[in-house]
Amino acid sequence: RAAQAQLDQVVREYDAVSSRLAQLATDTAASQTRLEALEGELRAARAQMNVRAASAYRTSRPEMLGVLVSARSFREFLTAFDMLEAVSQQDANVVNRVAELKGEQERVHTDLDAQKQETQRVLADLDRRQDQVESSLQAVSREYEKVKTEVDRRRRGFAFPVKGAYSYTNT
Repeated sequence: RAAQAQLDQVVREYDAVSSRLAQLATDTAASQTRLEALEGELRAARAQMNVRAASAYRTSRPEMLGVLVSARSFREFLTAFDMLEAVSQQDANVVNRVAELKGEQERVHTDLDAQKQETQRVLADLDRRQDQVESSLQAVSREYEKVKTEVDRRRRGFAFPVKGAYSYTNT
């Protein structure tokens, strides 16, 4: 009975570790999918940043300054200034988005590495638990064989009564 109880406990622990392994596989797949999506977003944001940088290089800042200086009225000056400020804000937003995506990509890489390490640890634990299950099964089997041997031994030494004048029958 002790061996059976131990076997039951080891099997429960094995099942818990197996469930954790399945959860890790799901988490790893989700992280991998997120990483692939981030890489696509990062490529798009970098492309947008490169296009904007090339455009800014071609138009050059002195021309933009000339637009401000050549304004004939204060209203034209404010309009040109607002336009330049909006363009600068867009540029800053693109650069910030690239930085955010890179940061998130690094976090997902870190999470993925941690999940892979935990998966390796859980697999090792699962192997150890499997060995325990096998050992417990062998113990239960040995205990069964001992009981069976004892029952067989007692059966051989027991004589059943034969019906006759002086026999005992249980009716």
